[in-house]
Amino acid sequence: MHSTRIHIICRKPEIAGLITKALEKSGYSMSSTFGDDINPEMISMIADKVECLIFDKDIDDKLKKAAKEKFVDAKVICLPSLESPNSMLSDVEYMSEPFRLSELTEFVNNLFHHRTK
Repeated sequence: MHSTRIHIICRKPEIAGLITKALEKSGYSMSSTFGDDINPEMISMIADKVECLIFDKDIDDKLKKAAKEKFVDAKVICLPSLESPNSMLSDVEYMSEPFRLSELTEFVNNLFHHRTK
């Protein structure tokens, strides 16, 4: 069975850890880059196929764009965002603030699975 690969880019390791734990419980394969490891070169170090990128709100737009260019087919989620969705790319999903980890999990599930009622 294929496990959807998600990569988190977040300045705070605690936040990346919480998101990782929450999404792993739903069966996603997780990796992350955080803290001082976030720099322009780190995009090239993300070697695995990534199907979803999650950016925290304090990540520079240049890094977001570079990651999106490398992982062209990846879905992109920007966490919590009070800014206009047109600040980056049109195919980016923006979550509003505040949000819960359960809401993020449901949001990701909806991106990758069709809802059945």
